[in-house]
Amino acid sequence: MDDVRARADTESRLTLIYDGDCQFCTAVQRLVRRWDRTGHIELIPSQDSTIPSRFPALSFAGCTEAMHLIDAQGRDWQGAEAVRELLNVLPGGRGIGWIFRIPGVPWIAARAYRIIARHRYVWGRTGPPR
Repeated sequence: MDDVRARADTESRLTLIYDGDCQFCTAVQRLVRRWDRTGHIELIPSQDSTIPSRFPALSFAGCTEAMHLIDAQGRDWQGAEAVRELLNVLPGGRGIGWIFRIPGVPWIAARAYRIIARHRYVWGRTGPPR
């Protein structure tokens, strides 16, 4: 029974890859860590040396452009889509996430995410991007 439960926990686990050099991104990571009371989401900075072996389809450049949320089946949500999916799985997040169902909101969210990502080092007061 424990093996089945452990397997189910592993299969339902998500991994969030974020830019560990960005103060803005690490603040979001801390928020997700506090919000995820069940420990359902593994949080890994994009600079982690295990990423290439664990997620061979990801490129380092792709990881620095947007956060990635990856499920056990290998589905990869990026940027605003990752935010939407996080809201779907975090406790109480659906109460906010419904906004993504409004026509036009996903498009606006994607554009807003790109603007934030492009300026995250300035707004987070960290060093320049690599």
